[in-house]
Amino acid sequence: MLNSAAKLLERLLLTRLNLHLDSTGQRSENQYGFRQGRSTDDAIDRVISAARGAASGAVQHRDLCVVVSLDVRNAFNTAPWPRIDAALRERLVPSHLNRMIRSYLENRTLLVGEAQTARSVTCGVPQGSVLGPALWNVFYEELLDTDMQPGVQLVAFADDVAVIGTSRTGASAAELLNPALSTVSNWMRENGLTIAPQKSEAVVLTRKYKFDDPQLYVEGHAIPVKPVIRYLGVELDTRLSFTAHIATASRKASDSAKAIGRLMPNVGGPTQAKRALLGSVTNSKLLYASPTWAKAGIKTAKNRNEMARAQRTTALRTIRGYRTISADASSVLSCMLPADLLAHERARVKTRLEDEGELTSTSTIRKGERAISTSSWQSRWDRAAAGPDAVGRRWTHRLLPDIARWIAKPAMSLTYRMTQALSAHGCFRSYLLRFKRAVDSYCVYCMNPEDTAEHTLFACPRWEDERAVLTRILRRPPEPGDVQELLCGPRADELPDDLTARSRIVEQAKTNRREFMAMVEKIMCSKEDDEREEQLYD
Repeated sequence: MLNSAAKLLERLLLTRLNLHLDSTGQRSENQYGFRQGRSTDDAIDRVISAARGAASGAVQHRDLCVVVSLDVRNAFNTAPWPRIDAALRERLVPSHLNRMIRSYLENRTLLVGEAQTARSVTCGVPQGSVLGPALWNVFYEELLDTDMQPGVQLVAFADDVAVIGTSRTGASAAELLNPALSTVSNWMRENGLTIAPQKSEAVVLTRKYKFDDPQLYVEGHAIPVKPVIRYLGVELDTRLSFTAHIATASRKASDSAKAIGRLMPNVGGPTQAKRALLGSVTNSKLLYASPTWAKAGIKTAKNRNEMARAQRTTALRTIRGYRTISADASSVLSCMLPADLLAHERARVKTRLEDEGELTSTSTIRKGERAISTSSWQSRWDRAAAGPDAVGRRWTHRLLPDIARWIAKPAMSLTYRMTQALSAHGCFRSYLLRFKRAVDSYCVYCMNPEDTAEHTLFACPRWEDERAVLTRILRRPPEPGDVQELLCGPRADELPDDLTARSRIVEQAKTNRREFMAMVEKIMCSKEDDEREEQLYD
């Protein structure tokens, strides 16, 4: 562990080193790790761009793009200090700065095991330090700047290096790539690093239907050519459809959602805001590097549905809803932009930031793209509610037709019973009959043939007293069309300029919302109690 003075010195050394490298143009364009303004997205984009370039044009003129991902054993811990020192001198780092960095690396010890045995450290860049990654990049850039044959390029993110080759056939790709792999292997050996051939793999990215896999070797070992490889956390498949990646990401997101769901019971537990925060873990896993794969990956309904299923698990826990609620309704109630639309939005934001970043603020770009996503979401919501089997969705859409207004509502948490009322999935005999939990759909209080959410909340005479306060406020019985106004309040652009009048309207809206929520809680609680009592007698 370093003390505060040592950490401050590290920062100063890093600042001076970066200033020198930037001012003298001593950085490799092939390194995407530990670089300001660069990320895994950019490295993956570079690989995908090479594949798309090879696949362009007429079928008979398309090339194969072969990506070889090389695994380097224990890279950061084995980089030799003399080689790091030599790399600094080759980049004309001032001698006084070079001497300080050399001194910074010397006389290090590592405490090992329970006995805390001290062992001298003689190589490697300090992991966990702010200076270590910069030293690694300086050391590694000699490899990345190595001259390669036309059609071959190296792309690195930290120690992960990919050798990319484009050629017409598998045999010619092998002739092109095997010498490049030998060059990389020799450089690694000369600089104290070791490639793990058993963990290295390759994939052919192409639109061709028929082709032969190239025969690739590194250090005498054959490199397997697979239909899918994992590169920087993204599954690259031959056709660049990203179906395998989305399936894997969706499965991991679902597993996380189920694990986190144990912290979010339907009754009690965290507030909706905290549930949404916990649920953001799902989106993080689901949408990792989405700007790189959104355009191609979400073309198919299969991939979109995979993502929707994963997100739905989190949305249901956020709104405390029954697991029978649809993905469309649960995403609206939880205010979660559907994952596929969010992936597209992030891709558009990235593109606009690259094109307009110097002219338009990031917040303006994000706001504009979110408006586009919300509009697409609204169109999808309208279509979903119009489906022939959309019983629950149709009811939720009737109550909350305007997504933008629902998202902009004042902060509130949906309770277990409010979600039942808004989704029509709950203590209603018409719903229970659909899932064979009731023998008929009749209302047990007034014998109406359909005991639906609408009948229970707005029509059944049994609950007139519970509706009385809201009836007095509205000066008429409440109706389904009032729900969005009651929960969301007045639109901001409809409020008067006069502060007194504005304040009065806002306070009245708070009262209306509170009374509507109280009405729903009273009705649903009483109905649940009556149902439990009925089940005891049965």
